Amino acid sequence: MTAKFLQVDKITMDFGGVRAVDNVSFSVEPGEIVALIGPNGAGKSTVLNMISGTIPPLQGEIYYQGKPLSKLKGHEYSGAGISRTFQNLQTFDDMTVLENVMVGLHARTKSELFSCGIRSLSARREERSMREQALEWLEFVGLADLKDQLAGNLAYGKLKQMEIARAMVAKPKLLLLDEPAAGLNHSETLEMSKMFQKIKYLGTAILLVEHDMDMIMSIADRIIVLDRGKKIAEGTSSEIQANPKVIAAYIGEEKEEEPIQTSKKSSSQRVKKKTILSVKNIVARYGPVEVLHGIDLHVSEGEIVSLLGSNGAGKTTLLNCICGLHAAKSGTVEFNERDISKTSAEKIVPLGMAHVPERRQIFSTLTVEDNLYLGASHRLSRGSSQQIEKEIKDVYKLFPILEERKNQLGGTLSGGQQQMLAISRALLSRPSLLLLDEPSLGLAPLVGKEILEIVKRIRDEWGTTVLLVEQNARAALAISDRAYVLSTGKVLMHGSAEEIMNHPEIQSAYLGKSQTFVDSPEVQSADQVQA
Repeated sequence: MTAKFLQVDKITMDFGGVRAVDNVSFSVEPGEIVALIGPNGAGKSTVLNMISGTIPPLQGEIYYQGKPLSKLKGHEYSGAGISRTFQNLQTFDDMTVLENVMVGLHARTKSELFSCGIRSLSARREERSMREQALEWLEFVGLADLKDQLAGNLAYGKLKQMEIARAMVAKPKLLLLDEPAAGLNHSETLEMSKMFQKIKYLGTAILLVEHDMDMIMSIADRIIVLDRGKKIAEGTSSEIQANPKVIAAYIGEEKEEEPIQTSKKSSSQRVKKKTILSVKNIVARYGPVEVLHGIDLHVSEGEIVSLLGSNGAGKTTLLNCICGLHAAKSGTVEFNERDISKTSAEKIVPLGMAHVPERRQIFSTLTVEDNLYLGASHRLSRGSSQQIEKEIKDVYKLFPILEERKNQLGGTLSGGQQQMLAISRALLSRPSLLLLDEPSLGLAPLVGKEILEIVKRIRDEWGTTVLLVEQNARAALAISDRAYVLSTGKVLMHGSAEEIMNHPEIQSAYLGKSQTFVDSPEVQSADQVQA
């Protein structure tokens, strides 16, 4: 049997007792573009880190050109023909564009420090050769005219191109890309895709992790899908888009054994209530990257509203902008008719808004009950200790397991119990609006379903309005009144939970459209998109 160019053979990785990658195998051949995709927490970046030598596999082996990669040291990867880019830009801002690209060749230079210091003839020849090679790749990516510009002055999209040139100047046989299209607009993504096709035709193998599904479906020869650390599918774009396991991983099972039912009567009553949250034209950035492009949404009192969309759509960033953890560049957030756009997070909590972040962030060295009291800390000065004790008992009715473990340290709880504690701690602040970010992430399906059922009880029994980000779209919609679907920082569609649940475009929001690029539609209601 002929050895594969890159063979990932049954690799496994644990982090703190959690299995992040579980017995994953696949291969990549020269001149092939292979995409690695999956929902949040699927293990994609961990796999890429193992292949690039950042971390060794706990079990299994990775073979490159028939030899185990474990034999290579980190600095030997470039010489072996492996290059990598990172999601977060790794640039030298005070160096020129040309000099940044030349850095990609230094692992292959022969001149020693002394020769470079005295500017020997051989060192000058080598530097001249490096400049010529770097300029060739700048021409390849379309940046030759900017070669003398400082990298710090380049637009974000140009910096991404420069990183590709720096990775390619060493003429790699295998190119590893970590979210190369993150933060790019549609035209920049299209240009990047064309560039990857050109690189592919040079015979270079490309393995990429990317959240832009339209791009993936357009350029990938094969797609590997991970979910909860396991490989669940492999195939072409059309095969992946039609694969029931993939659809279930991104959107949820089409038919639950015991579907959660939303009360239509209570839903119709809630429609008439006042708007508790109004987000208007929110634009947000991380450094040079604009990740939200004018988001509008509203939440009425007593509703459960879901924010849906694939990885990288901007859901978590939007929640962080709403609760004051991330300052929006422009736009407004109104909570109970009060502008809180410039209000810090610690001042928003007493106004009646609580946030349960994606990673829970409980206090692991404090007991369950101490964690709960901290949730009510801003209320203790009001002499309401008896009321808080009563509410803790009410929380225990929602989550009986927490009462059983009230004297146990938070860090010793299971993942599901930690999620219950995080939600309970937020409830002890007595919010009128609860922001929940991926409450079922990393949990077993039955535990995740239980959490979502309790979210509905929190709305019905506690009277708390909920804005929910949830990776399992079908499960979220089953308890929601309305939903917004985000795609690359824009609202793709919005409507009632039933409209979104049955909308044919919901799948493409997660798994991309056809294998050709299409312009993103303007913000539409669900029925407008369908029309």
